[in-house]
Amino acid sequence: MPYVDNNGVKIWFEVEGEGPPLMLIHGTTGNLNIWRKLGVVDALKSDCKLILVDARGHGQSDKPHEPTAYLPEPKSKDIEAILDSLGIETTHYLGYSMGGRFGFDFVLHAPHRLRSLVAGGAGPSPKALMVTGSLFSDAKSIEDVLLQRESIDGRMPDEWRAEYLANDIDAIRASLDHSILDQENVYRKALAEFHQPTLMFVGTEDERHGDIESTVQTMSNAEFISMDGLDHGGAMQEISGILPQIKSFLDSVRP
Repeated sequence: MPYVDNNGVKIWFEVEGEGPPLMLIHGTTGNLNIWRKLGVVDALKSDCKLILVDARGHGQSDKPHEPTAYLPEPKSKDIEAILDSLGIETTHYLGYSMGGRFGFDFVLHAPHRLRSLVAGGAGPSPKALMVTGSLFSDAKSIEDVLLQRESIDGRMPDEWRAEYLANDIDAIRASLDHSILDQENVYRKALAEFHQPTLMFVGTEDERHGDIESTVQTMSNAEFISMDGLDHGGAMQEISGILPQIKSFLDSVRP
């Protein structure tokens, strides 16, 4: 069974492809299937051993309801437990939004196990995530959250809608609790001291854009891609447009 147990929390993962390991972690309310739906798996599996993860609180992984379960250290330990179960010492990493911040957690607690970091739509500031957290904290159900989101962005495709509604609202609330999100200064320091190759990308219409761009400028070995005209969700939906650049980056950092 593709589970690991990290201090009583089971984390689901799947492995696909051959080559240097590349771990992928999705954003809030998503699951590992997003990488297949957007063509990322097909694009990268011939070059990398893809380790697709359902982040704690999501998908087929356990869903703790305590905010402390979503602090940086236990999230980093999830990644280490998966690598240990596969006999892998170091990995490349790709995450979007919450998945990018999981990558920051790994930089913070186990930087020696990272070969490179690719983070999309993720910066040290928690402000945008706190807005999302307020949406969940005020809602009575996951259906209420979805309807509010659809009132802004339009109706989701039915398949994606069903996956969204399968989320555990209490687990999502816990993962977005203000008390565990504010790691800004800690993340900034860790990233400034991280010297492995890094690629960060973000849409120009994403409110995280300035935070991410300024963060890259403090790093010694980081590249930046600005995706013109795209907001937070749009940059993920259009990730296929920068897959050639991601592949080129990963090719350049292979040993």
